[in-house]
Amino acid sequence: MVSYIIAKIVSLNKKTITVEHNYCGYSIFVPNINEYEIGRIKKIYVYKTLSLNSSKNKIIEEMYGFTNYETKELFLKLLLVQGIGCRTAINICNNDIPTLKQLINNREEDALLKLNGITPKILKQMLETIAFDDAGPTITSTTPDLVRALKTLGYGKKDIENAINNIDISKQDLSELIADAIKHIAASCHLA
Repeated sequence: MVSYIIAKIVSLNKKTITVEHNYCGYSIFVPNINEYEIGRIKKIYVYKTLSLNSSKNKIIEEMYGFTNYETKELFLKLLLVQGIGCRTAINICNNDIPTLKQLINNREEDALLKLNGITPKILKQMLETIAFDDAGPTITSTTPDLVRALKTLGYGKKDIENAINNIDISKQDLSELIADAIKHIAASCHLA
């Protein structure tokens, strides 16, 4: 799994940049397009998704990029929130990250509703799901995939959160993470 690339910016659009990396061009969705300049070489932290468009019977690959790891980490936390997909998360990342984190921790609903990409429904889910402190689990690039897989298998939000908080999610192999999470959920149900 690719964590970051060092690439030359070839073009800028409204929400995407095109970069050249190892003689290949990539279109990447980014927040804060003004952080990029054509012709510059930049380190970009990336997150890649694959999805199936069943109506057109094809696989769609999208890349999301960030100028620093803190923004990528926020993006990954936002993907844990029910109702937030990649496009909404990238839009929320257009806000000032330290301010956003502080507003979420202080639960300042009125101020949060004035920010990019945050609606009342999203706000409610965000405040129920995420907080920024050192006590929480480390978010890795496989965490959103783990959450989606467990939801697909029929596990509820509380079981998923409990599993993520109690297993070693630093592993990069998604199948191992799923197996560990299922074992933890099964053990928790057996103890209850």
